[in-house]
Amino acid sequence: MTASSKDTLKLFSLGLEELSLALGMINCPELGRDVLAAIYPEADQQEVDIRLSTASHSMLARGLCTISAAGAPVLDPILEQALFPLARYDRLLQVSLVRPAGQIGATIHTQKRRGFTSHTIQSGVIHILESGPLEALPGFLENVFAEMGHGGQSARIKARITPALLGEATSRGQNQAQVKQSLVDAGWKAAEAGQLAEDVVGQTLRATILRLETKHSDTIEDVQKSTKPMLLLLKGQQRTWAFEFPSADDSAQGSIQLLDRKALETLLKSFVA
Repeated sequence: MTASSKDTLKLFSLGLEELSLALGMINCPELGRDVLAAIYPEADQQEVDIRLSTASHSMLARGLCTISAAGAPVLDPILEQALFPLARYDRLLQVSLVRPAGQIGATIHTQKRRGFTSHTIQSGVIHILESGPLEALPGFLENVFAEMGHGGQSARIKARITPALLGEATSRGQNQAQVKQSLVDAGWKAAEAGQLAEDVVGQTLRATILRLETKHSDTIEDVQKSTKPMLLLLKGQQRTWAFEFPSADDSAQGSIQLLDRKALETLLKSFVA
């Protein structure tokens, strides 16, 4: 989910074994082992050692680590800073982008006073890390959604919307009349329902951001109980829609906006604040 080439953001591409090894080098060996075990659950210790040894040679060759005078491996300090939020985060953002050609996702880990790291996995084994200071996060997301907010005007739509209703509307395939009717039945004005139905059918990009108010030390139960505000963005041929919900619950009552570029930037800043 490469979004920007600004100097404040750093980009790393790591193989699975390289990421596992690097996490061990920041004193998170358990997390590193979990990364490998997710792909190679049956690997024995000898196979793991061989894979990590190969990864160490690769990282040395790429300048991602060096050997100290005492003979110990030393991780590149910029990569080290990018890895810290993965292991010690205060909040997570789960981002999903859906285009006609396919879907990609990323998890953004944020850490107070350090920054954020976006983690995307390609082909199951290539890990893309994009890292920067927290103040650069809204700009990072603005670049991720660079296609959105053009060609339309900003406006608030006063209509009922819930994740369940939106899911129903977007699951009706290419039948524009059915999408419109489901919205009209829910109380939408016919003109606005027609616009959204047109954009649902002709969508060029759909994105979801789920904000998890959780930290690295939380249990599974803590995560399940945590608040999960959700933002869904939908781009048609001429309009960009935003649906913001206080939670991902099917019955959560949300707000609706049509976005120009400035309104999109304001909304993203507010959502990740």
